[in-house]
Amino acid sequence: MGIPLDEILSLEGNKYEKTAAVIKYIRFLAQKNDDQLEIPVGRNRNEKLTLVAMNDILKGKVSYELEDIQDE
Repeated sequence: MGIPLDEILSLEGNKYEKTAAVIKYIRFLAQKNDDQLEIPVGRNRNEKLTLVAMNDILKGKVSYELEDIQDE
């Protein structure tokens, strides 16, 4: 699994939104896996959290919703 550059470059819409979702998902995965930088994705294979999160978000395996911040 590598960085899907073609998918990243062809993103339509708000790229900041996707980036924020990936970062929050990485944080979630790290906490879930004792702050490890790599997690098991197969029998004898580990992947970096960044790649797993990026691919999961881009392929729609994980959904996200931005919080609506109200101005006071």
